[in-house]
Amino acid sequence: KHALNHAREEGCSHAHTLVSGIFSQKIMKNNGFENILEKNYDDFKDKQGNILIHHEIHKTCQLSVLKL
Repeated sequence: KHALNHAREEGCSHAHTLVSGIFSQKIMKNNGFENILEKNYDDFKDKQGNILIHHEIHKTCQLSVLKL
């Protein structure tokens, strides 16, 4: 909340964040952030096509934005 208040004071119109876990994603949504892009972790691969991120609970990352 401090960072968002500071951004408003500085004249920023929006705040954005990249949220990597389902719990953080829920917190951002509950605080008014809108998900504008979601990417599955299975899509992150190295040059050989190996999946880089394996997690049993967290499956996606989201780019979220809040109009200030």
